[in-house]
Amino acid sequence: MTEKKTAVSAPEKKLIGFELKPSEVAVHLETGNARVTHIFSRLLDRGERINITAAAAQQEFKGDEIILDAGDSDAAYKNAWDNMIKAVEGYRLGGQPASLEAARDRIYTQHKRAAIDGTNQVRVRRDDGLDEEIDLDACDESTVILEAQQGAETHEIEFGFRRPLDNAELRKLQQRGMRFKQAPGGGLIVGSKDSLRQIEELFDQLIESVEGYLVEGVPIIAVPEWPREVPIDHKALAVGELRRRATARLSDPN
Repeated sequence: MTEKKTAVSAPEKKLIGFELKPSEVAVHLETGNARVTHIFSRLLDRGERINITAAAAQQEFKGDEIILDAGDSDAAYKNAWDNMIKAVEGYRLGGQPASLEAARDRIYTQHKRAAIDGTNQVRVRRDDGLDEEIDLDACDESTVILEAQQGAETHEIEFGFRRPLDNAELRKLQQRGMRFKQAPGGGLIVGSKDSLRQIEELFDQLIESVEGYLVEGVPIIAVPEWPREVPIDHKALAVGELRRRATARLSDPN
């Protein structure tokens, strides 16, 4: 009797990308000779991102009169940390490892801020080595690539825009109330709520495609109304790169 063989399907290959809705995000902090870990249940949601960036901007842009109603920066970070934290490691109380419940209110504010910022390390990728040349094609580029770190992995996020910024859009972004910048270390964008809102409108008008994000394991482009899933500060960083290119095109040499 011949034994019938059953076909075995190959295991499904897991997609690689920056997961926008992870089940767990671990951030490792080093201070002195110690290393501690904050484990979060998710990334910042839209409201938390806006609250933190606007509150931080009140401190960063003090005296610039562009922030009208930002809250306290430490409180914004603390609220986000409290809502996201799942576990901590590396802290001790009474000589024993400290549980989250015991350590929650005793963990330093600076650690909470650094851990939150560590969930969102993202930068624009630019080619180096052109210091003595001007790349005339760069001003017409409509593709922006971000490098986003998640855990030990760094992922490239490629945005495809319909076109570069036109002169009217650039002038709007150059207005005083539209000022924004990236926080030190490649973390959150710092800016006012109004500027982030207007930047997002411009992003949504110009965006055509994006690669590199996953939403619960699915490429973002397959998700209905996918531009809503792109973090607002990532949108600002991409638009900021378009702004930089357009500004270089129109700037007068020294």
